[in-house]
Amino acid sequence: MNVYSRSVNALMAKDMPKNTKYVYVGAIDDKTRDICLEMASAEELTREEIDSQFPGSFVDGGGFNCRHHWEIGTQDQFTHEPKEAKERLDA
Repeated sequence: MNVYSRSVNALMAKDMPKNTKYVYVGAIDDKTRDICLEMASAEELTREEIDSQFPGSFVDGGGFNCRHHWEIGTQDQFTHEPKEAKERLDA
């Protein structure tokens, strides 16, 4: 279901302005992959920046059974904590 949801989001993103910013949202816990922590700790990114820095992640997330996705908006609208993701990645 997550892959399907990310695919639908990717289709909708094609019609968005090029300067639309996205944040990577989802659970930040002991199961979270390093790549997901890296994306979750990133600043708001445009689709072009996402595709450049994290190729394929807009549809595939962090890999098989990933629980995360890119979502339009600002970081403070969401329940995830980019700072916590960065701290876990650095640990």
